[in-house]
Amino acid sequence: MALHAVGAAFNSKLVIHDAALTRMRQFVPQMDINEARLRMVTLPEGCEVFWTNGIWVPTVCVGGKVFILPGVPRIYQMMLHSLPETRVSSG
Repeated sequence: MALHAVGAAFNSKLVIHDAALTRMRQFVPQMDINEARLRMVTLPEGCEVFWTNGIWVPTVCVGGKVFILPGVPRIYQMMLHSLPETRVSSG
């Protein structure tokens, strides 16, 4: 899993991100919170998260340098466009 590598690179252990778990439950209250879904909210400790309107999945930034986004193109595009301009560089 890429998150393990990113966490290791920044010397951050992976933890369940409470706000992401809460948001998941709010957006999809009928969702069974199983082990696979808990992995979706297990993020590097101390990471910065950004929320996109209409979806529960956070954009994650580790060490102010590495952004973690999902691989689903439509969701990726929504999340990328919702980041503050100061966080996204064109170069």
